[in-house]
Amino acid sequence: MDLRKYTKEYALVAFVFLFLALLLYWPMTIGITSTVPNGGGDVYQTMWNLWWVGYALLTLHTSIYFSNLLYYPIGANLVTQTLSPLAGILGLPFQAGGLLFEYNIIFFIDFALSGLFMYMLADHIVGNKYAAMLAGIIFAFSPMHIAQSLGGHLNWTSIEFVPLFILLFMLTIEKKKVIYSIGAGIAIIFVIFFGDPEQGIITLLFAMLILLYYAFSRKRGEILSVKFAVNLIVMIFVAFVIGSPFLIPIIEGMQHGALTEAAELNGLQQNMLWSDPLASFFLPSPYNIIFQPISNTYRQIYSVDPTERISYLGYIALLLMLYGIYISYKKKNYFVVTFWLVTFLIFAWLSLGPYLQVGALNTVGGLPEIYLLYRNIPVLNIIREPGRFDLITTIALAILAAVGFKELLLKLENGKHSKNYPVYVTAAFVFLILFEYSGFVTSGNEFIAPHIPKAYYQIGNSTGNYTVLILPATINPRNAPELYLGMQMYYQTAFKKPIITGYTSRTNLSELFPQETLPLVQAAAELEATGNLVYSSPIRENYTNLTLMWLYNYNTRLVAIIRQAYSQSELTQLADYLYSVFGEPVYQSNTTIIFSTQSALSRVGSSFVAYTGPDWYPGWYLCEGYGINCNATVESLWFGSNVREIVAYSPVAKNYTMKFQSFAPSPTTLSIYLNGASASDLVKEFPASGVQNETASLSLMRGYNFIFFYAPNSTSVPPYMDFAVGNISFS
Repeated sequence: MDLRKYTKEYALVAFVFLFLALLLYWPMTIGITSTVPNGGGDVYQTMWNLWWVGYALLTLHTSIYFSNLLYYPIGANLVTQTLSPLAGILGLPFQAGGLLFEYNIIFFIDFALSGLFMYMLADHIVGNKYAAMLAGIIFAFSPMHIAQSLGGHLNWTSIEFVPLFILLFMLTIEKKKVIYSIGAGIAIIFVIFFGDPEQGIITLLFAMLILLYYAFSRKRGEILSVKFAVNLIVMIFVAFVIGSPFLIPIIEGMQHGALTEAAELNGLQQNMLWSDPLASFFLPSPYNIIFQPISNTYRQIYSVDPTERISYLGYIALLLMLYGIYISYKKKNYFVVTFWLVTFLIFAWLSLGPYLQVGALNTVGGLPEIYLLYRNIPVLNIIREPGRFDLITTIALAILAAVGFKELLLKLENGKHSKNYPVYVTAAFVFLILFEYSGFVTSGNEFIAPHIPKAYYQIGNSTGNYTVLILPATINPRNAPELYLGMQMYYQTAFKKPIITGYTSRTNLSELFPQETLPLVQAAAELEATGNLVYSSPIRENYTNLTLMWLYNYNTRLVAIIRQAYSQSELTQLADYLYSVFGEPVYQSNTTIIFSTQSALSRVGSSFVAYTGPDWYPGWYLCEGYGINCNATVESLWFGSNVREIVAYSPVAKNYTMKFQSFAPSPTTLSIYLNGASASDLVKEFPASGVQNETASLSLMRGYNFIFFYAPNSTSVPPYMDFAVGNISFS
């Protein structure tokens, strides 16, 4: 760790890895200000992250962990967002060349440092610089790392500080010097906040494994000393002090339930989606252009999400690992090899997820794995992608392969007369491993050149505080990862005004309320899914009026369409409808159509409007889940959690008649209340059984009125099964 002594060596090693990365990702190299990986919405979200950190700190002077620019008017809690704030801060000088330039500079630095820090760790453990170089290649250019980088996951491209922390943590144990514990404390903060909190959890889990291994070995005295305990405390203290600007908001967010949504998204089926199939350890990555023709035969094992399910280990690395284990045990060098072998097996096992998948995606069930135990550990279980445990698996593989390569060099040394033979042998193995892992050249399909329509820059130069609605504005599995939601966040970096939607990691469901209540947003989503511009609801109402009311409440001045999200027929339907509501578009290009809402919103408040909250669900749930003999009438009804609410806006005080259909699978009493829950607010109470047509007279006041449907809870589970209503109309 004598940096002065090894400066030239480390600079040369970093340059080699940088050169190889520039060669491998040549489209980004030649288009360093215009080209990024084709990572769907994830790459756009990452560029927004880089922009937001600097914009929040330097322009808004606010916390980076909350943004009212997304999901307006509720705003976005970014505690569980993949922000990588240190990358955003340290990358700010490069933002002068544009967000794409900043992204690419960080991207290539990641590869240079990944190779360098793995080289340093392997050199410390194995004691052979040629073997250490090979370990750096295995780690930096592993198929797992390449897949994450091409998936637009800059936070998981930045994995370089993990081997650096491991090196410093091991030196803290071995040397007992405070300088190493300080370095380890700083390194773990970079793991978490230059990379990703999930990396931090995985790395700390590995650090615990190191301590356990020492505790149950003959070297337990290394950690059972006062000096090590003091250094460990120093490491924790330094990490908290350095990371406190980021750690404290996260801790506060955890106390206020910020991780609740993360837990909800951690279901077994979702774990299965992002687990490693066993076969993926032994089948070359489909990103390798050399092996692409044969990978087409087994591509289905990656079809869910190749970014998370690619875990190819490589036969050269595996053979070197096995050779190193064999020779080490033959020489009775047990300690190091056994530890790294145990590490390799444990983290590879965790990466298999809750149930074993040999090939293609399985449904929940089958042979259970240890991840089932891990996922029940609070806080730690926010890692919903078991395949990411490959991070430590790859480090262990690299170390064990380095052990084998060192032994191979020693064996080849006999009879060799050229002192440069290790260089030639190492170069040959580097070439073969890169060939096996990447094929050297990636196809152009893996890269894109994002472009922000100039209209969004013009919006950014306009005065006034208002919001922008960009369609499509909801999740569509057809476009996963959420391409168009991420794209509009990228556009927002130009116009810097709030949008009603967004694309964030582990989104809190309450943040989605605005887009769920906007009929236009839901109709556009239905258009993507079915090709028809429709909006379904228990209320038969003029939904243009409701859309305009919400746009008025959200102060939405512009509605835009991303043209490529729709087919030509779909685009025609949507554009024609918006034209009928808002008039001629104010901007059109081959990518974007923008309408002004100002003229249409002037009519808001002059029409009756009724709408439901987000807790109403289509009646086919009744048919699918609870064995009710349904017909078309019942299927058109809606249900929700008790109590169900309708909000009615009346421009003047007036009497209305509300007609609707009710359905009760068993006899019950249905009550309707207006604006309250007391006896004086009761409008009507009547027995309900089967499908009935009902009428209620309402005396509505000027403004907003609240109509409640209520039935006593019965023994049915869940209680909202007591009744359903639909086909509601007002006159």
